[in-house]
Amino acid sequence: GYIFDGATIDAYGSLMIHGTDATDESDFLLLKHDGTDGYIYSGVGDIVFYNDIKATGPIKIREQEEPAFLDGYSQLWTDNDEHSSLILTDGYDGGVIHYLASNYVEMFLTVSAASENHGSNTYGKMGGTTGAGIFHGNFTVGSGNRITWTGKRLSNFMFTCAVSFTTDGTTQNVTLALAKNGVVAEKTEIERNISTGADVGAMYLQGAFTLDTDDYVELYGKIDASNAITITKMNMIASPL
Repeated sequence: GYIFDGATIDAYGSLMIHGTDATDESDFLLLKHDGTDGYIYSGVGDIVFYNDIKATGPIKIREQEEPAFLDGYSQLWTDNDEHSSLILTDGYDGGVIHYLASNYVEMFLTVSAASENHGSNTYGKMGGTTGAGIFHGNFTVGSGNRITWTGKRLSNFMFTCAVSFTTDGTTQNVTLALAKNGVVAEKTEIERNISTGADVGAMYLQGAFTLDTDDYVELYGKIDASNAITITKMNMIASPL
């Protein structure tokens, strides 16, 4: 690959970056510079950066024969705006821009449903039908209470979840938690007692997770009796750390 420090790349044609042959993947690495110049890149290789990229104008990517990728671990910003301007014109397959600051997702309950009876003090995945709210970047939202990270880089996210629920029984302790790949994260556990089946309980959960490609987060719960927990309202949000 190529390493530039403080350079401007002005490619009106195609900047081709390949490995040992045309089928190899290759990276185009931009290191942090003094912010006096912007970057313009036109080519088929991935753009990967690990430090801040500072630019006086928008960062533009124009595609050629294959989709180009912009994948960052740090912030992008310009001197004349608080937020970066990223422009990707039409190319071979529309292209993909995925950098950490752009990845966020919201999932909410659309249809309430009683959870399965998992037994006393046994965790199980919460029932109900979920849909996507606002989201951007490399996340998918499943209809059955699941947020999946589809990004190509190991990334850290904060998950928050507000939940309302009822139970089948009376005077029971309910514990809710977030689970990654089906494994409950005990650090996210929140507990409360429900007096009667008519009571509506509410909880707020949060937890930080490191997600690799196709890792997913779901809402789990348990109760201190063999009864069901019904999620009546729920909103879960993931945002970058």
